[in-house]
Amino acid sequence: MKVASRKIILLLIVLLMTTVVSACRNSSNNEDATSGASPGASQGEAAEPEGLTMDGEKYSPAVTMTTARGVGPSVSFVEGESIEDNVHTRWVEENLGIKIKYLWTTSNANDAFKTKLRLTLSANEPLPDVLTVPTDVAHELIDSGKFQPVGELFDNYAGEVWKAAMDEVPAEWYPYIREGKKYGIPNLDYKMSNNNVMWIREDWLTKLNLQPPKTIEELEKVMEAFRNDDPDGNGVKDTVPLVLALKTIAHSWVNTGWIFGAYGALPEAWVKDDSGKLVYGSTLPGTKQGLGKIQEWMKAGYIHKEAALHDETKAYQLFTAGTSGIMVAPTWADAWPLKETVTNVPGAKIKAYPLPVGPGGKAGQLSGPTHYMVTLISKDMKNPEIYFRYMNYFYDNYANPSEDSPFVDGLAEGYDYVIKDGTPTSDRAAVEEVTGHKFIRVQDYLLSEPAPRIPSLQINAISKLHAGGKPETPFERKMASIYTPEGGQTVQIALDQAEFAHNNEFVGNPTPTMNAKRELLTKLEKDIFGRIHYGREPLDAFDKFVEEWKRLGGDQITQEVNDWYQSVQGN
Repeated sequence: MKVASRKIILLLIVLLMTTVVSACRNSSNNEDATSGASPGASQGEAAEPEGLTMDGEKYSPAVTMTTARGVGPSVSFVEGESIEDNVHTRWVEENLGIKIKYLWTTSNANDAFKTKLRLTLSANEPLPDVLTVPTDVAHELIDSGKFQPVGELFDNYAGEVWKAAMDEVPAEWYPYIREGKKYGIPNLDYKMSNNNVMWIREDWLTKLNLQPPKTIEELEKVMEAFRNDDPDGNGVKDTVPLVLALKTIAHSWVNTGWIFGAYGALPEAWVKDDSGKLVYGSTLPGTKQGLGKIQEWMKAGYIHKEAALHDETKAYQLFTAGTSGIMVAPTWADAWPLKETVTNVPGAKIKAYPLPVGPGGKAGQLSGPTHYMVTLISKDMKNPEIYFRYMNYFYDNYANPSEDSPFVDGLAEGYDYVIKDGTPTSDRAAVEEVTGHKFIRVQDYLLSEPAPRIPSLQINAISKLHAGGKPETPFERKMASIYTPEGGQTVQIALDQAEFAHNNEFVGNPTPTMNAKRELLTKLEKDIFGRIHYGREPLDAFDKFVEEWKRLGGDQITQEVNDWYQSVQGN
């Protein structure tokens, strides 16, 4: 009996110790959690990470997510706040139970942020849980081996709104695929935000009794009149019809890409040929035709003789000073910098028109990517679901807010909107009048850059409004308050020419031969193209360039580019 009693007591002690150890372990997990989250309602049935608890929509106790960033000069704060402690970080902690902790911050000036990232890597210092970085530095970070694949995480934890947004632009994943796995999450922007239209001095057309040009041939007639018929009325032959920035690449804004596009080519970009393979646009026959046009126009005085020295700033200043009357630039250019023309030149009127088409109705331009920043997740982040919980909330409630969203009027009252006379308004002047401080773009504080966006949302809303549709959602009402009929017309022009906007199909890491031969081949291209522009070489020198480009490494690069392209298909 005594022996049996001892056995029972011993068994009870063992059970008690097991329970205590288990409880301590769970308590420790709760107290020490620094990353992790359970998905919100939009994330389906994904399991809640072990050791983390939720109280409604927030973590309790709160979890910490670390990050780092560069802070640009456009990011502003009210007195007493900073990127580390502001209305957004406090809201996220109070409402989502997520503490955003910055391991470090730096200025964005002179690539300070990129430099700090590289020094952090080389010194093997601890990395934040999540990093949102420019696309050009992302490759170095991914190839360091310090960041984890994100494809399965996205599939398991991203909400339906976020997934639908990414499904609109699946190729945005391509730059960050390594051996079939995705390592970076693109921070999506709006579609077509940088697509170009042709801006013309409408008052010059009216004065010279000219019709807006629809073709390259008609454009040449307008440029001839702008050059020789004194459109500015100063009695001097000093106007330069067309603004071009020949110092920069073909597809920056104020660019030449549309000229080549009229002949079916896009220099400095990889495009598909009829067989579906990628070819380098600078070597296509249409590029030769485009070079011929630039040579003709330079000789006729339609382009400034120092255009080869002009970057975008120098180029657009010709337009805003009243010297030039035609500029191809993005749809937003009327707000800046072209608006300066109306200030500088009394009576100036500017209007947007479609890009002129070439033989056979061809037109073309390079459409930029739908993202410029990407988020990476450290291999050391034990529960990366926390990031998805954060992003899902803002995709669900901010990207296209419903009427009952906490962000229906803005992200924070007294910062990016106020209640004036009983009505919410995000008008800058009203915000500054009511608050006594400058308007604060709270979206600049978010971990994504830009704040969560649905690529097609803006262009579709503006198109609807331009067609006479009534704004029915908070987002559409916001667009209606921002865009004028003229602005809507400009966006509609870009939308109507969407079929002529093409992507650079190669968005991967530079291939081995690119790294070895890029400087040589770039110099070869710029030298011969520049000499053709100014008539220092005959147009047929282009054919010799193509032969040399292929011989000096271009053929090998083409093979490597196509190998990469095949490797990312289906991912």
